[in-house]
Amino acid sequence: MATKIEQSSFMRYFSVLPDPRKIRNQLYSLSDIISTSILAILCGYEDWEDVSMWAEANLPWLNPLGICLEGAPSHDTYNRFFRFLDPHIRCHSYRW
Repeated sequence: MATKIEQSSFMRYFSVLPDPRKIRNQLYSLSDIISTSILAILCGYEDWEDVSMWAEANLPWLNPLGICLEGAPSHDTYNRFFRFLDPHIRCHSYRW
């Protein structure tokens, strides 16, 4: 069953991004990682450690939206995910 965030037009925009992780390494959904990254960066956080702390601090607000139901991803999770994401795909998906 899709969560509220996965059904949103916000995440449909990012649905073209392939998930570079192996199935066994997918504790957190693609929408958890993308949405918390964008929200934390919009709030002024600048690195993955800050993004992880922001997500942890905002779990009471995020959980009812279906975000981070498994808890907040660690800074290592964010770092690995974005390191393995193909930058050419990111550039293509963000074109207007």
